[in-house]
Amino acid sequence: MLDAQTIATVKATIPLLVETGPKLTAPFLRSHVHA
Repeated sequence: MLDAQTIATVKATIPLLVETGPKLTAPFLRSHVHA
């Protein structure tokens, strides 16, 4: 079972991943789609 600290960390990280994820993955996906 996850402890409270781990849960808090995950909850704090999710918005950051949602915000930066597309910016990080878009160039990678583009390079493979058009290769």
